[in-house]
Amino acid sequence: MTGATGIHEQIVSDDSGHGGARALVIVSTELLETIRNAQLALEDCVDGRGGTAALTRAGELLHQAWGALHLTETYGAALLVEEMELACNYLSGLRAGKGREDGLEALTRAMVQLPVYIEGLLGGGRDIALVLLPILNDLRAARGRPLLSEGTLLLLNLSPDRAASKAAEREGSGEDPVLVARRLRPKFQLALLGWIKGGDNQRHIETLAKVASALEQTATRDDMYQLWWVVGGVLESLQNGGLETSIAIKRLLGQTDKQLKFVIDEGVAAFDKHPVADLLNNLLYYVARSSNAGERISEIRAAFNLAELLPGDEQVENAREAMSAPSARLMETVGAAIKEDLGRVKDVLDIFVRTGMNKSSELVPQLDLLKKISDTLGVLGLGELRGDIDAEITRLRTVAEQGGVANDQTILEIASTLLRVEDRLEQQLVRLSAPQQAETGAVEDGSDQDQEELRQVSESVMRECIINLARIKETITQSLSSEASAHGLDSVPMLVRGIKAGLLMLNKPRAMEIVDRIGSLVTTMLNSGGPEQLTQRETDRLADAIVSIEYYMETVKAGRSEPWYMLDNAESCLAVLRSVEQRMLQNKAEDLAALSHTTSLSVEELQTIADDAEHEATAAPALQVVEVEPLPVVSPAAKNLDPELLELFIEEAKEEIASTKRHLPGWINAPDDLETLITVRRSFHTLKGSGRMVGAERIGEYCWAVENLLNKLINRTLTRTPPMVDFIKTAVDAVPELVEQLEVGAEPEVDVSLL
Repeated sequence: MTGATGIHEQIVSDDSGHGGARALVIVSTELLETIRNAQLALEDCVDGRGGTAALTRAGELLHQAWGALHLTETYGAALLVEEMELACNYLSGLRAGKGREDGLEALTRAMVQLPVYIEGLLGGGRDIALVLLPILNDLRAARGRPLLSEGTLLLLNLSPDRAASKAAEREGSGEDPVLVARRLRPKFQLALLGWIKGGDNQRHIETLAKVASALEQTATRDDMYQLWWVVGGVLESLQNGGLETSIAIKRLLGQTDKQLKFVIDEGVAAFDKHPVADLLNNLLYYVARSSNAGERISEIRAAFNLAELLPGDEQVENAREAMSAPSARLMETVGAAIKEDLGRVKDVLDIFVRTGMNKSSELVPQLDLLKKISDTLGVLGLGELRGDIDAEITRLRTVAEQGGVANDQTILEIASTLLRVEDRLEQQLVRLSAPQQAETGAVEDGSDQDQEELRQVSESVMRECIINLARIKETITQSLSSEASAHGLDSVPMLVRGIKAGLLMLNKPRAMEIVDRIGSLVTTMLNSGGPEQLTQRETDRLADAIVSIEYYMETVKAGRSEPWYMLDNAESCLAVLRSVEQRMLQNKAEDLAALSHTTSLSVEELQTIADDAEHEATAAPALQVVEVEPLPVVSPAAKNLDPELLELFIEEAKEEIASTKRHLPGWINAPDDLETLITVRRSFHTLKGSGRMVGAERIGEYCWAVENLLNKLINRTLTRTPPMVDFIKTAVDAVPELVEQLEVGAEPEVDVSLL
C-alpha cells in the first residue's frame, strides 16, 4: 500500500448503499495487506533490525488501517488499531528495558489477533468490542493508562445517526424544571439515604422512581430527558428484581443527585457545563444487564440498540474462543514449518543409510530437531502424533548411543513413522482450524449422554486441579513458619504439571499459561528463601492471582460459564510481578557466588562452632512468648478516607455479614454442603478486597486470613473437627465488631490478633 488514502478512496467511491459491512469487504484485501506490512515492520523492530524507525513505520500503517475501519463503521476493530498505534508511538520514545519489552510483547499479540478478528467479521461475524477487552487492556497497561471496563465499551458502536443532539430542545410538561428540581430534591435525597442505609427498600425505590418520572416530564432538553428516562429504567429494574442492589448503582444515583444540585444552582444550562454522557453510559450498562425486561427497560434497550451493543456473556465467550483458536493461515504456516523439519530429518536418515550407517554421531543433532517437532505438536494438542515422534526419538537415541553399524531395519521403521506423521499432519491441522460439524443419526441420539460424560470428566479433572492448587498454597503457608519440608518444596513443580495437564485435557490454554507462570514464580520464591523475599504488595498480588485462578477452576467445575474476568485479574496481578522472578534469581546467584568465596574452616573450628551452638541451645528457654502486634484499623497510607466510599463499604460489609450469618448454620448442620461454605468464603473474599480498597487494613487482612482457612476446608486439605467449627463461628462473630470499630471507633470485645 503506497498511499495513505488508497483504502479511503475505495470506500468513498462505493455508493451501492450496502453500508459498512459491504465497504469492509471491498477494502479487505488492501486492509489486510496494510496490517501485514505493519506486522513485518513490528517484527523488524523486535528482531533488532529496524529499531525505532520500524516501530514508527508500523504506527503509520496502523493509522491508515484505523481510517479505513472507522469509515466502514467497524468500531471494535478500529478501537484496537487505535490502541496499537498509540502503543507504537509510546514505545518508540522508550529506551530498551523491561517496560519496552512488555509493551512490544502486548503489541505483537495484538498484531496476531487483529487479522483473525477482521477475518471473522468478513465471514459474517459481529463487531463486538468486548471480545477485544483483554488485549485492549494489555495495550493500555503498557502505556500506563487506566484499564477499560465493559461499561466503558458500552456506547462504542453508537454512530452519529443513532445519537440524538444533546442540547436539542423539547417540549416538557410546561413546568419550570429548575423549580421542580428544587421542590423534589429533598424528597429524592431522603429516599436515596434511606435506601443506602437499608430498611424499607421497596418504598424508598418507589419514591425515587416517582421523582425521576416527574423530572422526566418537565425536561426541556434531550440529554435531560434521557438521563431521567434511563434513571427510571434502572429503578424499575431494581423494583422488579432485574438488578440487585450494589455499591456501584448507589454511587450512580448519588451522582444523579449531584446533577440535580447543578440544575438548581445553575439552571438548565448546567447540562452544558456538566455533561451527563459518562453518567448516562454507566446507567445504560445496568439497563443492558437487567435480567427482567419491563416496559421501560425494553423501550430503552430498543432506543439505544443495547442488544447489539452489549451482547450476552455466552456470545462474547464464544467470540473470544474463536479468536483464540488457530486460524487456517496460521495452521498452514505451522504445518509448513513442521514438514520442513521432518524433511531435514528424513534427508539425514537417507544419507546415513546410503553411506553405510557407520557414523552414528551424525544422528545426534536430529534428536534435538525431533524434540522440537514433538514440543510443537504438544502445544497444538496433537498428542497422538507427538507420541509417535517421542517413540522414535527413543529408538534413534539408542542407535546413536550404541555406535557402530546400525540396523537398517530400525532406520527404515523410523523413517516410515516420520512419513506417516507427515501424511496425517495436514488433516489434523485442518481439524484444529475448522469448526466441527454436528454429527447426525445415531450420534445425535447419544449427544445428551456424551455431554453428561464430558461434564463428569470435566468436574473430576477440575477437582484434582483444585486439590493440587490447595497443596501448593499449603506449601507456601508452611514456608512462612519455616515448617515446609524438602519434599513439600520439591513437589510444587510436579503439582503445577498436574494442573497444567488437566487444563490441557480440557482445552483451557489461557488458564494453563497462567498456572505455568504462577508455578514458575512460586518455585523460584520457595527456592530463594520463601515469601519473605517478596514485599507486602507483591505477596498480595501473588495471592490474588492464585485466588483468581482457583475461583476460575471452581466455576468451571460447577459447570457454569467460564469467568474470563478472573483470568484477566490473574494476568494483571502477574504483570505486576514480571520483574520479581528475575530479581530473586539474580539474588540467589549472588548468594551462591558469595558462598563460593567463603573461607573453608578447619575441623577444630567447626567443632568449636558446634559446641557453642549446643551450649546456646541448652541455655535458651524452651519457649518464647511473642507479643502479636495488632494491625491498624486504617492503613497509614489511607488516612484521608473518602467518607462516601467508607459509608458504602460499611453498608456492603453489613450485607455480607447478614449473608454469612444466614448461610453458615447450613454448613454447620450439613458438613457435606460445600456450596454453602463456598458462599460464606465468597463473602470474606468480598470484604477482603473492598476493605483493602478503602484502606480498612484490619478488616481486609482479618478476612483474608479467614478466607484462607475456609479454602483449606473446601479443598479438604484441612479436616473439619468440632473445635474447628467452633473457631469458625467465633471468627465470623468477630466481623460485626470490626465493622463497628471502623464505623464508630468501639473496641471489639474479641481479641482479633489471637484469632
